[in-house]
Amino acid sequence: MSNIPFPKLSPSPKLHYERLSLDNFEHLYQLFKDDQNPYILEDFKNRQDTKNYVKERLEVTQSVNRSGCDWFIKTQDQTYAGILHLYELSRKKNADSCCIGISITKSFRCQGIGSEAIQHLLNYIFEHFEHIKTVTAYTKPDNIKMASLLKKLNFSTPYDDLIDSEIYTFFTLTKSMSNDCM
Repeated sequence: MSNIPFPKLSPSPKLHYERLSLDNFEHLYQLFKDDQNPYILEDFKNRQDTKNYVKERLEVTQSVNRSGCDWFIKTQDQTYAGILHLYELSRKKNADSCCIGISITKSFRCQGIGSEAIQHLLNYIFEHFEHIKTVTAYTKPDNIKMASLLKKLNFSTPYDDLIDSEIYTFFTLTKSMSNDCM
């Protein structure tokens, strides 16, 4: 398998980003191991499951059809605050969409970190992957805070008729809509 690098995710005004790896996966586990938030991935609450998650994500990073990358979100003083996900990214020119996700640790929620990190990731996607025209994010229907954040960032909800729409609410953002809030 060839190594397909991701361009570095540079710092945003208040945040820094560090690629997720097997060398730093313990930080992911420590961030969320005791988090009672029902929207945090259960894999992050068990050390071995977290390590397995990271191994799988690192394998996907190398894929041409379903590539992705994860970055820790860090404050200016280098404190770990959460994790940012880019996935379902095809490197083929005829594919025009990808997905994003985010999890913020309890002590940093509702401080604007999620908004800044997602906006920075959107800028990164549209700058480095010119073939991408649409970004999708999804959350559980009762995750009102995430839904509000995505709407604030100009995501819309066109997928009410999807099979999984009772499990997840899907949001999309097109490149032209993203330009409205940059």
